[in-house]
Amino acid sequence: MRRALLLGPDGLVENPDDEAIRKAAGGAKGETLWLDIEAPIAADADWLRDVFGFHPLALEDVVHTSEMPKVDEYEGYLFVVAHRVSYDLSSSRVELRELDSFLGKTFLVTCHEELSESLATVWKRAESGPDLLKHGAPYVLYELLQSVVGRFVPLLEAWEERVEALEDRILAEETEGVLPELLKRKREIGAMRRSLGAQLDALGTLAHAESPVLTRRAQLYFRDLYDQAMRVNTLLEVNQTEVTNAMEAYLSLQSTKLNRAMQGLSVVALVFVPFTCVTGFFGMNFSKLPALDTWWGPWAAMALMVGLAATLLLGVRRWFWFLRAPSGAR
Repeated sequence: MRRALLLGPDGLVENPDDEAIRKAAGGAKGETLWLDIEAPIAADADWLRDVFGFHPLALEDVVHTSEMPKVDEYEGYLFVVAHRVSYDLSSSRVELRELDSFLGKTFLVTCHEELSESLATVWKRAESGPDLLKHGAPYVLYELLQSVVGRFVPLLEAWEERVEALEDRILAEETEGVLPELLKRKREIGAMRRSLGAQLDALGTLAHAESPVLTRRAQLYFRDLYDQAMRVNTLLEVNQTEVTNAMEAYLSLQSTKLNRAMQGLSVVALVFVPFTCVTGFFGMNFSKLPALDTWWGPWAAMALMVGLAATLLLGVRRWFWFLRAPSGAR
């Protein structure tokens, strides 16, 4: 689906004809065109090549969406690939979507698989009046990328709150389902860091590129956008650190639980050592054993076993910290 906004001498025109689009694509002075294509197909790529003369390699990237963020410079225009984040916090569905842009002196062409909230917000501003387009195509791209970068912030803040809640559950030893969620969050943060790192490089190129498409004034805006992306990257690093700390706390808790279980099993084994020793001694196949034919022999053996077990427990309690009662419990 194609839609276009053209700001020219006659004011703002919505969905101009192909002739007006060709004129703006040729660099007509005093005109600014924003052409948006949703779910581009091969026919759209052929049309863009015919009208704008875009390079086949760039058009191939548009049709086959699998690129990392980047900026490629061609004669008369820049090809910008950015990643926008699509998420639904209620279902914890987070995806990175590609946004391709062709930036010329007088035009901006955007291509994407599906309409995003970031693009919809900027498009609504552009079609409501000439104020946005009158600043030129680079400024429109700046506003669009600023909306894309800004959409990361609510997601990362929500993630931070969620990880803090998971940490509280870990401290309360309510660990059911905690590890799978932490691993999922770690995987998503890793993918986002790779994407945002490449996006920072692309924004740095826009901020400092010596291209006839970008004026010094436009580069100032992109430098500001680069700073915003750096702050988002810092927030992402904080999220990654908190996830790592939560996983370490989880693993430490599991290790503590395992140690407690092993300590308990060790105490049980220690209690049964005297029983095993005494019963083994009196169970030997000899005709003469102490108190074998007396009525008090079994009782003496039982007393000996209980006494030895109690003595071992008291000794262990005295010398090993894990069997001592907490001072506040006395």
